[in-house]
Amino acid sequence: MEVVLNEQRMDRYQKMQCWVILKRFMVGRDGWAFNKTLDPKKLGILGNNCESVLLKPIGFEEIESKLHKFVYSGPDEFANDMRLLFSYGFMYPQRDQIHRVARRFSESFEIAWKALTEKWSTEERKRNNISKGEERIIKRCTKNFSTKL
Repeated sequence: MEVVLNEQRMDRYQKMQCWVILKRFMVGRDGWAFNKTLDPKKLGILGNNCESVLLKPIGFEEIESKLHKFVYSGPDEFANDMRLLFSYGFMYPQRDQIHRVARRFSESFEIAWKALTEKWSTEERKRNNISKGEERIIKRCTKNFSTKL
């Protein structure tokens, strides 16, 4: 795991909101199912398919560590790790408690994530409208200033 230094990284505001979502899952009644690392290869829940080579062990603790170390360059990487973790839970038999928790967590996460991304979009639009207004004022002032010279 590397800390991102010179590349673009998730801003602190987004990081904290992702962390809040993660913490809700971690401390919830069924957080135990995903707090520790899930490694599908070691758990023996995979068949002999080629995709099993590409899978990486992950758990809520690893995701939290990546958030704290600013490893994610954007919120979508965080969301992808959460989805990956839940997909590991889906590999358990449907009657298994881990599978049921993964389904519930996944649905809950997607609802929370959609609301959060909509909130970020609204805030971004507001920031852009303000900056466009400021830009118009600056252009008007510079135009007036240059015509007086």
